[in-house]
Amino acid sequence: MNEASTEQIQMDIIDTIKKLENFWNIYRGGHGLAGYLKVLDQRYYVEFIFLKDFKEPFKFFGPVELQELFSSYFNEQRKRGSLFSIRDFMSGVMRIFNNYCNEHENVLKNEYELIKSNYRIEKINDKIYHIKVILPYKNIYTFTIFFQNYPSIPEIQFDELLSNEIGPFENFEILREWNRLQPPRIVEITNKIKQILLEKIHAHPGFGLVKADKLKIDLKEQTFGSVDFFVFKGETLGIYCLNNKLIWNFFKFLTSNDSFSGKIQFFERPANDRNRICSIIESHVNTEGIENYELEASLDKQAPEIDKKVKSRLIPRVLKACGLINQKKMKLKDLTKGQELRHDIALHALKGYEVLLFSNPELGLNTTEVKKFFDCLRRVNQEFNITILLHSHEESLRSCDRILVMDEKGRQVGFGTLAELFRTFPLGEFDPIIVVQVNKVRAGLIDDLTKVPGLLLMIEERKNEKYHLFFKENHDEKIQIIYDKIGDDIFNLEMSSPTLFDYLRYSQQRKHFESRNN
Repeated sequence: MNEASTEQIQMDIIDTIKKLENFWNIYRGGHGLAGYLKVLDQRYYVEFIFLKDFKEPFKFFGPVELQELFSSYFNEQRKRGSLFSIRDFMSGVMRIFNNYCNEHENVLKNEYELIKSNYRIEKINDKIYHIKVILPYKNIYTFTIFFQNYPSIPEIQFDELLSNEIGPFENFEILREWNRLQPPRIVEITNKIKQILLEKIHAHPGFGLVKADKLKIDLKEQTFGSVDFFVFKGETLGIYCLNNKLIWNFFKFLTSNDSFSGKIQFFERPANDRNRICSIIESHVNTEGIENYELEASLDKQAPEIDKKVKSRLIPRVLKACGLINQKKMKLKDLTKGQELRHDIALHALKGYEVLLFSNPELGLNTTEVKKFFDCLRRVNQEFNITILLHSHEESLRSCDRILVMDEKGRQVGFGTLAELFRTFPLGEFDPIIVVQVNKVRAGLIDDLTKVPGLLLMIEERKNEKYHLFFKENHDEKIQIIYDKIGDDIFNLEMSSPTLFDYLRYSQQRKHFESRNN
């Protein structure tokens, strides 16, 4: 390779720096650039030093795999001889870096989604690569995993209870034999921890679950099932179903001893105990006879079976969790509807119910009360390990840990995290759909819509009025075609993200969709 002059290298570096942000000129026995590369939230300092013979061109402090990629790329570029350009080399470095960041982020997302599908977890500082895993068995065991640099060894910390049961993580064989070229999945590490814990405490794997397996129930005029779902203790299961009466009857079954086929499990308890485990929280709370009691005193009055000392300790906790500690001296008759609802949650937490059931609890609440209600649910999840089954509209369900989707006839359509549900969808969770609302349906209008080029699927949301159109690409172009075809008939047209309603209707029409698009 021809040697470049020092002056040419320096000019090339100065020219390159003008086109790069966060880089500056340095000298380390040769002219070069230094700067920071950011991978997710972590910054890595890098130096690229160029000698006249272009040997050993740079120093790098960061992920090993990035240094390997940069070195390989440099060796490839050196073969260009006198055509080697520092500016072109750095442009290539940034392309490699951006590709690495995208691939690395996808790896972390996949690891996060997999462990979320199998365990109760909480993000720490809202980071997908820093999580707390909760194992709700005889005690609540937790540990944290920080895996931002995966496939390098993650940082794992046990809480005191878990460490006392199974010892420090550093002693685990899975850590001593770590191979970053073929690392275990994050969920495999968690599986190993859970397996060792269950052996130590002699617990069943389903100890911390509410689980249904081919559950089938005769609900008066309808059949509910066959249904499969699970939710960990302290999680929220969202239920999306447009048949309110069906879900209400299902909840009534859960608080009864009515017969069923299949299996249903409530933690380690017999299924026939479910009426002592579950309770329906209704939006209207009956306070007749105690309406003049102050909130704090009413909780004491309504839980006579609980020891006085236990109540004196628990009542302030449940009031705080339900956002009512500052209203403890208010009379029940003066509470707003939202406060009444949260008072009822506090009472059930005090009484030790493990599963609370809600159907459309936001009805009649204003925006502020809805927010306080969901803050209350989150806190009773976390502080009392109460499991929530929530039947509601889409916006409320998107924050649930898992979602069960039912059709109007009581048949299961889907179950999983929101990401898992939309993974089976013809579009991604965030790909747009076109929503068309028409003044009225004229002869030939539907035919005009179905003939728009590239249409994957059309779903009718409201009969003869509102339609969801699915296209894979070129949405702006499709909108123009729709306007050209039916412009005079359009009341409103907009682009929107797919909803659970779309998922439900797509799943019902899936065979037709697949045959049309094969």
